[in-house]
Amino acid sequence: MLSALLGAEITFDSVDIFQTLLASVNLTLKERLMNTQGPKDPVEKERDGLQFNRYVLRIREALEGLGLSAVPVFEAAGVSPAQVADPSGAISFETYCQIVRAAIRMDGGQALGLHVGRRISPLDHGIMGYAIVASSTLRRALMRAVRFWPVTAPPFTADIDLEGTTPQITLNLKQGVPADLEPYFLEEALGAFLQLGKELGSETLTRPRIDVAYAAPTYSEEYAEVLKADVNFSASHHRLYFDVDALDQPLRHANREAALMFESQCDAILRRMTGGDMLVDRIRGLVVERISDPVSFDEVADQLAMGERTLRRSLADQGTSFREIVLDVRMTGACEYLRSTSHTIDEISYLVGYANPTNFFRAFSKWSDETPSQYRKRASGP
Repeated sequence: MLSALLGAEITFDSVDIFQTLLASVNLTLKERLMNTQGPKDPVEKERDGLQFNRYVLRIREALEGLGLSAVPVFEAAGVSPAQVADPSGAISFETYCQIVRAAIRMDGGQALGLHVGRRISPLDHGIMGYAIVASSTLRRALMRAVRFWPVTAPPFTADIDLEGTTPQITLNLKQGVPADLEPYFLEEALGAFLQLGKELGSETLTRPRIDVAYAAPTYSEEYAEVLKADVNFSASHHRLYFDVDALDQPLRHANREAALMFESQCDAILRRMTGGDMLVDRIRGLVVERISDPVSFDEVADQLAMGERTLRRSLADQGTSFREIVLDVRMTGACEYLRSTSHTIDEISYLVGYANPTNFFRAFSKWSDETPSQYRKRASGP
């Protein structure tokens, strides 16, 4: 079974991702995402029917790679092959779960999720995939992946910590997701991370270190063989660890203008999906009021009359965090100072809440992909 699935390098119809991305930039994204007269972008479809068609197609490919027909799987879930192939159709998450269960029964459950996941192209995630692929560094790609994770209606929430000596992403199964499918969904996510690493040209994603919060399955050796990773079972959480030295290395398809354009569209989609960003706006207001004397998370929770856990969860549901909001306010303010004043960079660092100018320099460079001096020179024009 494994040799049948790993016999050849997986490709996606020889698509040149960078050229596809640039071609999409040349299209009018407003028409693609906002034109109600034409077909909707796959990510936008999440609001209307949680479109999982692309993932179902990957299940079909995995089964066909084993010499199995996916037709009985679709029939068991009450879905026709034509419905799966129709890009304008929508398969709900509930139906997707039925398809997964039927596929597991046919395949015997032998790491099916891993093999489906490694067939998932970043572009299968719609506009979010383009934003990730166009990122300048792995750090930016991972931050965008977690920030816009909710637009793909995933079965997990994702928490990211890239600031310590052991950068990591923690995945937690969402409430209401069938517990019996947790191994499949995690395998699918891990396989997709592997493929993302290949497309980005990042070895730290193609050879990650992984914690899995369930006991080793009977086919556990396939985890190591497929993922090429050190996998630790029966851990406290599902967690991926990354090489800190690789976070800021340039990626092969980096395109700053394209990434920012796609990111703005993802932001708009996420706001529509979460019913707006009133909570984020209120927090931004509190942060702005005390930008040079930073307000703490517990102070914000008190101001909003919310428990800290509730506030943290509410922000996660909107694909953001208090740390991200503070960083965005600080960096946006710094950009304004750099563009419109003659303040020194050290002075600006204090004005936006940094006690140490070195920390400001590092944060701004990671956030904007250029140093404060480079930004000021570019923003001031010739």
